Amino acid sequence: MNQVRYLSYKYSKKVNCSPKQIFDVVIDIKNYKNFIPFVTNSYHSLPYEINHTSSSIVNSQSQQGNGTGGFDMNWNGYQEEISCQISYKVNQEIISRCETGVFKHLLVQWNFSPFKNNLTNKDQTNVELQLDYEFNNFLYNNLSSLVNQQLSKLMIKSFEKQVKIQNREI
Repeated sequence: MNQVRYLSYKYSKKVNCSPKQIFDVVIDIKNYKNFIPFVTNSYHSLPYEINHTSSSIVNSQSQQGNGTGGFDMNWNGYQEEISCQISYKVNQEIISRCETGVFKHLLVQWNFSPFKNNLTNKDQTNVELQLDYEFNNFLYNNLSSLVNQQLSKLMIKSFEKQVKIQNREI
């Protein structure tokens, strides 16, 4: 039996904030257009509301949920619309599954693991970004390894900066 093998990439980084702070920025897809350089429009329909002082699940007592979201991107002149099915566990993980546009398959998984900095005793989070994907175009599959690390670092840096802006550290 033939098994599908997707391209895969994993990147992790320790960030100076709580899991709630980084989770709230990553789950707020409709705000991506305001801080991710290549995103020109973004939206989501999720039962999760952010007020930046406390998070709440809208119409639910559950600490998990699902919905849809997406964004329009412009990467070096190439424009694409990405639509995804999203599931999440509050302050722990976000999983997006996309099979649209340029991607035959795209799975984006964010994991947030809390820890205390032993020197400062401040909350920190290990953020792990896992990408499993296959492009509809063979050439894109071959070229993707050249930009994986650059794109992942850019995304996490953008999210980290947005946390600082929301906490008025910048």
